Amino acid sequence: MDNKLAVKNNIGTDDMEFKRRVWWAYYIQRSITNIVGSGFPVILIQDVEVNYPKDDFKYKYGGFVDDIDPELENLNYLANNSPNDILPPDRFWFLIKVQIFFGRMQRFVGNRWLKNRDHGLIERRFVYTANSLKLIKNMIDKDCSKDIFQKASKFYESKKGFDLLKSVEPMLMAYCLKHVYLAMNIIFYESELVRLLHDPVNPERIKLAKLEMLDSAFKSYSLFKWGEENIPNEDIYSSVAIWKFVPASVILNYKYTLNKKSSIECDDIFLDLVRGMKIASDRSFTLKYIYVLAYNIYVLKNESYIENRSREDIMFLMKPYAVTEHDLQPWLIPKYATFFKFGCCLDGNKTPLDIKKYLFPDSAIMCGFKRKRCDNVDNY
Repeated sequence: MDNKLAVKNNIGTDDMEFKRRVWWAYYIQRSITNIVGSGFPVILIQDVEVNYPKDDFKYKYGGFVDDIDPELENLNYLANNSPNDILPPDRFWFLIKVQIFFGRMQRFVGNRWLKNRDHGLIERRFVYTANSLKLIKNMIDKDCSKDIFQKASKFYESKKGFDLLKSVEPMLMAYCLKHVYLAMNIIFYESELVRLLHDPVNPERIKLAKLEMLDSAFKSYSLFKWGEENIPNEDIYSSVAIWKFVPASVILNYKYTLNKKSSIECDDIFLDLVRGMKIASDRSFTLKYIYVLAYNIYVLKNESYIENRSREDIMFLMKPYAVTEHDLQPWLIPKYATFFKFGCCLDGNKTPLDIKKYLFPDSAIMCGFKRKRCDNVDNY
């Protein structure tokens, strides 16, 4: 699109910007579909020759029309007559870049445990992805003031017009970006818990990954609760509602690592997230599918927990991987990036929940003797 052919065809600036936005909207939609679905990506980013959108405010509120909504009249005037340096900064380009990274990361963790893999290359990719996630988090935090969410509830009472827009739009963008980041972080570190025969790992990496997942899961839940309280209709339908499943699965695992009282509290959080999926599922077939998937993993995890309680003879072997005193059972983790991928074939897309099958105690290679994953946890 942004190539010599476009120049040759003499496409106008406004038309080109419209085409860019249509294209990137389509790309994001296809990217999310690929992340939560199966199959190969329709679009390879290396084949794309399209610049990022620019002048977001002018594109959204500018232009000249005879009849305009009175509430938008001042915004339209500002867009048409103000220099760029006093208008809100562009943000959609960053959302697009995050989505591009998400697609690449999902393909990496989805293929991480395929046969005939180059372990050295995988470790380098792992460290690179971990560092990229930290960079994305820092960029989101830098762009959003620490108190942006605390002040949000007062925006609608104390501001109006351009001031309201300048306050609300960054908040909504930050809300979306933070949810996407937290989902990415969980999906990425879940891949550390995948176990395959003759591929033992460093228990410290397992524990670090669990702690990363738990931190992101509870932050995600808190953010969802904030959204329900401060964003109109957030509990009915939202562009980030699909990511409620990701922290829910982590919190479900955590529930079975706690004492009875704390376990009940975790169960309440899990059911609250599932309730949100159920409400949103009335307007989305995809969310209805995810709601059913959440129920299925709940049943699966509960059944495996009961079965494993009879394996006390080998349960102690799980202690090196434990983040709590009672964390003595394998976590329910997708083998290929997310449980969304193969909902109809859940057994083929999860790590073993049976302790013996997870630890391979009869194997000649026990955890700690040989490791094909990088031991240097300080690298990430």
